[in-house]
Amino acid sequence: MKKANQNKRLSRRKFLVQSTFLSGGFLAFPFTSRASNFLSFNPNNQEILKAVVLGDSAMWGQGLKEADKYSTISVAAVGRILGREAKIETNLAHSGAAIEASKEQRKKFANTYPSLFAWTDFTDGATTKLAEDFVNKKDEDPTVFYGDVPSTFPTISYQVSRVPSSTANKAELVLINGGANDLDFEEFLHPLEHRDDFVHYYEPLLKEYTFTRVMALLKATRIRFPKAVIVFTGYFSPFAPNTSNSAIKNLFYHLKGVPHFARRANELFNYKNPDQLVIEAQYRSHFGLTRGLYWTRKAIADLNNNPDVKGPGILFVHPCIAPKHSVFTEDSYFHKNYKISEIKDSAKELRFQNIPRLDKEDEFKHLYNLLAPTPQGINAKSQAEKVLKNLNGSKDLINALHHYISSPGNYTYAQKLRGILSNELERLDHAKIASFLHPNEKGAQRYADEIVSRYAERLYRVNIGNDIIKFNHPRPRGSNDTERVADIFKRYGLQSYNISPANASQLMLVDSIGLEIQTTSNSEKQMFDNIFLNLGDQHRWQLNFPYEYELVPLKAIKWMHNQFNPGYTDFFTMDGLGVHLSSIDQFTLEREKGLGTNAGSRPLTISKIILYLNGINVYSVSSVGNLNRDGRITLPYPIS
Repeated sequence: MKKANQNKRLSRRKFLVQSTFLSGGFLAFPFTSRASNFLSFNPNNQEILKAVVLGDSAMWGQGLKEADKYSTISVAAVGRILGREAKIETNLAHSGAAIEASKEQRKKFANTYPSLFAWTDFTDGATTKLAEDFVNKKDEDPTVFYGDVPSTFPTISYQVSRVPSSTANKAELVLINGGANDLDFEEFLHPLEHRDDFVHYYEPLLKEYTFTRVMALLKATRIRFPKAVIVFTGYFSPFAPNTSNSAIKNLFYHLKGVPHFARRANELFNYKNPDQLVIEAQYRSHFGLTRGLYWTRKAIADLNNNPDVKGPGILFVHPCIAPKHSVFTEDSYFHKNYKISEIKDSAKELRFQNIPRLDKEDEFKHLYNLLAPTPQGINAKSQAEKVLKNLNGSKDLINALHHYISSPGNYTYAQKLRGILSNELERLDHAKIASFLHPNEKGAQRYADEIVSRYAERLYRVNIGNDIIKFNHPRPRGSNDTERVADIFKRYGLQSYNISPANASQLMLVDSIGLEIQTTSNSEKQMFDNIFLNLGDQHRWQLNFPYEYELVPLKAIKWMHNQFNPGYTDFFTMDGLGVHLSSIDQFTLEREKGLGTNAGSRPLTISKIILYLNGINVYSVSSVGNLNRDGRITLPYPIS
């Protein structure tokens, strides 16, 4: 049933996008007149619809031709929906962009690319006004690279401020995203980093990056673009739990042979059970998706409930990329090549041409090899002098070269230089394979399908009646659509939210599900069973992280977070994949016996539960009771 519903939704979205390109004429959708238009539509308006694109690599379209980027496809399609020509007036999105960046990140960037700031004097305390203004958050203009080359700067907040007022005041559509690059993603995915305190360490960071910063970004965007519909696109997880495990393990093997990744990769294979670490890397990726999705969806639900910020509308678009399309699957929606010799994305040639100092790579490698394992005297000095010639950075590299050339027999200087060269080579390799794990042409089309579908059906012309008929619930006699929506929202705990057609329509699609569970102090201490949330219609998710098992005896071990600890509160987040609210027809917790001999069989005693849909607290109950092994607890939600 769930699969059939998903296929039906996908077909509808593809129809919307494809239909907009059939003739160039206005596309008439089958909406009824009962719907209240949230956007004013003037059929005589033939002005060009001006759009602005801001954000990071996903919005930029990493590794894609311009025509295949989801911003290009969706802006054109929205124009066709409105019966107007549409044009991307300004596109400042680029690979690697963060919403905000610290002073230390700015200093590091200026150090890496000093020539951008006319910085050539590297004596202590020396700087330039350009570098000073950049570090002090006054000016990021010098930091612009070609969009496919990863760079934290210009930040997305700065991108918003740099759109010319003449464009910003007339823009009717803004596509924007952000938050993923504020996090150190490589460290986040490494299964041995913060393995004991993963949730405790990353939860506040994810809230800061995907809620607090997103809220501030969208408020600033609304002020800058008062007349625009703001479309904020969500993210994806390239890895899915228990999917393509052997391919991910092969990736780890490959990294063992890459000098600057070797140390971290070897840590994985020195561990007694590397297969367990593959699984934990998948769950980390999925946790990042679902937790970020929860906070971002909450931010946008809150902002749409604030008339001072909502303006013409803030539309959240979740790409809803299912696990079957993760990076190493047969029908992947992602660029899957990570070996430099196999990179073949459409932007490869232009990206390689624009990577700073790629022309010095062979010189860097030669000097790096000469300096190992011991310095090679005059041969290394000669090569160091060659590297230094016409070199525009980094500051650390230039200083290290000068120190080594002045004293080539100094082992400390030689090894420091070698380490800096390793960092440079890592930066170059990272830029070369920048398309890896980003949406490919299929993934970009998936984004575009969802943007166009949600814009057309959830914002432009809303027929709330199409949503109402999906609910298998008696219609109160004599009620109109507004009253029926109020009744539905009351049953689903959404009554405190704005029920205007456009706002109510967006909440009909459930992108994020959150669940808070508080246990009593006398609950089972050795909880190593598997706990599931079941919301009906095959919407079922495992709540606990995977256990590791020691074979003799078969003992379960918890990593990442000590979940279901007696007397504590746990918070779980799930990807709703845009399911319709009407398909949530039950609320059940289920418990299945685990494999470990140390798993306790006493009840999981629950003192309180809170359910969140799209970041909104919709149901709360205390004194829930005992969840017994191989048993279940069903709660009265939706309220009948």
